[in-house]
Amino acid sequence: MVANAGGMITISKMAIPGVGWYAMIRDTEDNHFGLMQEDVGAR
Repeated sequence: MVANAGGMITISKMAIPGVGWYAMIRDTEDNHFGLMQEDVGAR
């Protein structure tokens, strides 16, 4: 979805064990931001 909207995934989704999932995105205006999803079962 990110790429379809013109953005770029700079760090692919990765697990932080016991915490959740994390990824980094760059949008079409060159803003960089992270996404976090809580999931204590992430491995």
